[in-house]
Amino acid sequence: MNQKGFANIILVIVIVILVGAVGYFALVKKSPEVTQQTNTLTPTNNQQNSQPSPTQTQTPKYPIHTPKSPTPTPTPQNKNVFVNSPYGLDFTLPNGYLVGSNHYGVTDASKAEAFYFRKESNNYSNVPVLDVSTNLEPSSGQTLNQFAQSIYSLNKDKNQVTTDLKQTNYGGTVAYEFGLQTAISYPVGGQLLDLSGAKVVFLQHGGKTFKFLLTGADSGLTNILNSLKFK
Repeated sequence: MNQKGFANIILVIVIVILVGAVGYFALVKKSPEVTQQTNTLTPTNNQQNSQPSPTQTQTPKYPIHTPKSPTPTPTPQNKNVFVNSPYGLDFTLPNGYLVGSNHYGVTDASKAEAFYFRKESNNYSNVPVLDVSTNLEPSSGQTLNQFAQSIYSLNKDKNQVTTDLKQTNYGGTVAYEFGLQTAISYPVGGQLLDLSGAKVVFLQHGGKTFKFLLTGADSGLTNILNSLKFK
């Protein structure tokens, strides 16, 4: 009896060992499948939404016009500007014209009391000029109109006037002028200059009396006179 009971116990132990071995091998065989499934899990919706999406460029419904900045226009620099600094006279010279001094002992026309403009020419004896005098002295108490009238009357008595005395404007200043024919002829280059088509202008500025004598018809000299400004 004791031997039979002992055999039964051994049989039960063997069965338990076999069952345990079968279960162990079955578990080991199933583990790779679980691991493989874990590695191939599909991302959830939250994970998909968390991933950055590519930037999309939106085309505007209407074209956008970017205003262009205006290109600044360069200011032209006129190199033919002449300024007489003591009297603040400013002139613009056309190409081909020059300025010189009539002031004794002063060669720089920009500092001279008397100077002239003329066209560049080798034979300057018959070239019209524009003479500028800055040191006129009317009689005490004499107005500019009265002074110009006295000069006009003197030349009219000599039949040297071509146009009547009239009031005009140069450099933004009231002036008086009249036409001349042969008045104030003087030697230039050893010859007498014909003053046909000449005119004389008188004006006052800054307490000074100026005379502008155009000794002949010349459009360039006329433009110089018309360009007068006071600094």
